[in-house]
Amino acid sequence: MSVVVIPLSFAEVKVDQNVCKQMYVRYKELGNQKFQEKYKDRRSIYDCIKLYKNPEWNFTGK
Repeated sequence: MSVVVIPLSFAEVKVDQNVCKQMYVRYKELGNQKFQEKYKDRRSIYDCIKLYKNPEWNFTGK
């Protein structure tokens, strides 16, 4: 029997992408500056913004 170990950082990235997908509508409504101001206490928000600006990152609704 083999055990597959997934690094925590990998799991965090998957979760962050799901959060980013959910928050994308707010990003579009508020714009980059206001979005950053409103959610500045969330650590993952800056990773989300990088994803939003990445033309290769797509999902239904973007």
